[in-house]
Order: sequence, then C-alpha cells, then structure tokens
Amino acid sequence: MGTNDPGSAAALNGTVALVTGASSGIGEATARHLAGQGAAIALVARRTERLEALAAQIRDTGEGPRHVGDLVNVSSVAGRVARSGSGVLAGHNRPEIIDVMRKRFRSIERLQADDIADAIGYIVTRPRHIAINELLVRPTEQQD
Repeated sequence: MGTNDPGSAAALNGTVALVTGASSGIGEATARHLAGQGAAIALVARRTERLEALAAQIRDTGEGPRHVGDLVNVSSVAGRVARSGSGVLAGHNRPEIIDVMRKRFRSIERLQADDIADAIGYIVTRPRHIAINELLVRPTEQQD
C-alpha cells in the first residue's frame, strides 16, 4: 500500500488534524485513530489534565500533537438531527434522558466512540477529489 492508501498507517502523513473534545469519548478516540494514520494532532478540550495525558500517550506512540489547548464553555453537536437519547456519550445526559435511552435502545448494540472515530478516519483518508458531505452512522438494528 502507498502512503495515500486509506488502509496505510501513513495515510495522513503531512496533515494536521484539529480534534475538539479530545479529552474523552469520540474526540479522544478520533485523536488516537488519526494519529495512528500519521496525522499531527492539535488537541482541544476543557479538561486540561486528561488532554495532557492523551497528548503524552500520542507522543509516545509516534508523531504527537503540535498544540494542546483548553477551550472553555464550548459544546458541539455532531449530526443533522438531534434526538433525545441518540448520542453515544450517554453518561453526560440528564437522568431522565438516560432513562429514555435505556428504554429505546435496550436490545440494540450501542455505538462506541471507536466506531465514530473509524468513520471519521474513513472520511479524511479519501482522495482529495472526493467530498463526503454527509455520513449517517447508527446501529444496524436502529429503525429511526
């Protein structure tokens, strides 16, 4: 495989990825995934100590972050339709939302942060002439 092949560990050599929310969950998994593909990583999150620990781990495994930042009072929502209880980081929700999630997805295998990181890795390793404008990722058994 060449260095531009999506399956190559060097697919993102020479690129820089800015990962927000990198101290846990999808952000952390994405930072690890993209670093593993050869990208230099700029990490941003509110929990500085967790961010610094992740930066050290990434540096120990290869090319590390060029910048570590602390972003306060910023939140983001990935997706085009937000539904109560449809996120992957369930622990951050209010108790009544967690209850709705448990009832709604009781028998469905939930997505993990690494599932989303893998999808992000797929998007950013496409050839430059390809633009992916939307990508819907959900459990196979989810109906709505």
